[in-house]
Amino acid sequence: MYVQIPKGYTTVVWQDGVVFCGLVSDLQLTALLDVLRHASGVTWGYGMPGWKDYMTPLSPLSVRRSWRRRLALLCTRRVIGKALLAAVLVGGLLIFLHQGDVIFAGQITSRVMLKMLLTPLIPFCVTMLGALLNSSPAASVEALRPGWQTVRRSLMIAAMVGGTIIALNQGDLLLAGAVTPRVFVKMVLTPCVPFCVSFYGAYVMYRSVAATRQE
Repeated sequence: MYVQIPKGYTTVVWQDGVVFCGLVSDLQLTALLDVLRHASGVTWGYGMPGWKDYMTPLSPLSVRRSWRRRLALLCTRRVIGKALLAAVLVGGLLIFLHQGDVIFAGQITSRVMLKMLLTPLIPFCVTMLGALLNSSPAASVEALRPGWQTVRRSLMIAAMVGGTIIALNQGDLLLAGAVTPRVFVKMVLTPCVPFCVSFYGAYVMYRSVAATRQE
């Protein structure tokens, strides 16, 4: 069996005795093999032991080409513009949430200023990461629509990035054991921000790919 997935279309070529058969479809590989298996009534494809041995492995050149295509989808004006918008809006929200009391008290130190300057980078990078993880040049547009897989991925990003933000902003209070109810509310709300931004990045990539293929 030979499988190739260029530009969102899956090409499958296999040999049935002395006859070579081929099929081109916009279905993903897993769905296409299931359709062929049920149509033929033969336990091949995913049902056949060792079916991966009959597939052409991806060469390092193909892997590099796939990542170049992903980066090309990521580094578009539409995606970067949405990420910058998220950096301004969500970065401002994070600054207000974590440094608002210090700003209103007029106690802005060099350390606080550094945190304020670095904070917008977090939503920007998370948006781009969510878009990158949801990019696949070989997938159809519907396959990129955010679903439960995107939710699970966003939850993992929220746990890692949210924990990092909490450690940077409330780490000294946690170590000192001076966690007030107000600080606790901040800690609870913080992981929600990277979750929403990561999901937003996946949706931005979905809309970007849909708009590109319609053109």
